[in-house]
Amino acid sequence: MDRTFSPFKNSTVSVFWDLDNKPPKSSPYHTALYLRHAASQFGDVMEIVAYANYHAFTHVPEWVREQRRERKQLNMLEQRGLVQPEKPYVCSLCGRKCKTNLLLKKHFKQLHEREHNKRMNRLNALKGKKKLKYREALSPKLERYKEAASPILVPKVGYGLESDLRRAGIFVKTVQYKPQAADIELKKQMVNSMHKGVKCICLVSDDTDFSSMLVDARALNLCTVVFGESRSLKRYADFWFPWGDVSQGLPAEDIQDAIRSWMLHQNSAQHRGLSRISVKQNDGDHVDVIHRIFGGKAPEQKAGLSVFADEETVDAQDEDSSSSEGQTEWDFDDESDELDDVWMDDEVV
Repeated sequence: MDRTFSPFKNSTVSVFWDLDNKPPKSSPYHTALYLRHAASQFGDVMEIVAYANYHAFTHVPEWVREQRRERKQLNMLEQRGLVQPEKPYVCSLCGRKCKTNLLLKKHFKQLHEREHNKRMNRLNALKGKKKLKYREALSPKLERYKEAASPILVPKVGYGLESDLRRAGIFVKTVQYKPQAADIELKKQMVNSMHKGVKCICLVSDDTDFSSMLVDARALNLCTVVFGESRSLKRYADFWFPWGDVSQGLPAEDIQDAIRSWMLHQNSAQHRGLSRISVKQNDGDHVDVIHRIFGGKAPEQKAGLSVFADEETVDAQDEDSSSSEGQTEWDFDDESDELDDVWMDDEVV
C-alpha cells in the first residue's frame, strides 16, 4: 500500500471492535482481514482488539443458519445424484478429491481430525520444556488444520467466531455477561493505547457511549475513525465509513479519496485563518482532559480540537463557553459562517 503522500505515513493505529454492537455479517475471518486492510490506510496497525460477552460467541446468527440449511439441502441432493458439482471437492490438507461434500467431510473426520486429536493428546501429556518445544513445532500444522476445518466441520458451539478472529490476528476477549461490560473494557483498552502514544483510533461500533472517548481523543490531537451504520458517532470522528462496505472489502481508493478530501478541508481552514485550533484554550482545560483520561499522566502529544467537528458540536460548545468561565473560546474570523457552509456541503463520508 502506498502512503507516500498521506498525512498518516508514519502514524500508528489501534483498532477497537465492539462485537456486541457490530458482529460480522459474513465470514468472520475475511471480515477481520478487510477491517485490517481499511485501518492500514491510516498508518501501521499495531493492534486490533475485540470484546464481547459469552452470548456473542455462542449465538448462531440467522445468516449462518441459512447457510447451514442450504448446505444440508445441497448435500442431500448430491447424495441422491440429483445435483452434480461442477468440480470435485478437494481436501486442502492432503489434496484428495471427493465427489460430494459428505464424502469430503467423512474423509476429513476419519483421517485429519483423528490425527489432530492424537497431536493434541500428546501435547496435553507433555510438561515443561518438552511441551513448549512440541507446541512450537506443532504450531504451523495447527494453523493449517484450523484453516482447512473451518469450512468443513460445524462447531459444536456457536459458529467459530472466536477461532476465526484469532486466526486473523485479532486479540479476542470474553467479558462478563453484564450490561455495558464490553464497553467498559474497550474504553480501558483505548485509554491504554492512547497513553502509549498511538496516533489514530479506529472504532467499530454505533454505541453513543463511546462519544466521550472520541471527543477526548480529538482533544489530544489524535485521528479518529469510526466504522458504523447508524452514523450516531459520525459527528465525533474525523472519518466515518459504512460498516457494511468495510466488512465486504472497501477499496483502498475510496479511503484514500476521503483522506485527500480531509487534507483539502484542513488546508482550506488554515488559509482562512482557522488552523486546526483557532481557539484560546486555558491550561486548565488541557489538564482536565489529561486527568480524565490518564489520571494526570499526559502522553507526548499536544491537546487540540479538530476543525472538522460537526456544526452542532461547535454550537453546543459555544453555548457552554458563554455560560461558564474558563471554557474554550472560539475565535473565528468574519468568514467563519461562510466556511461552515462549505464544510456542510463537502462533508467527508
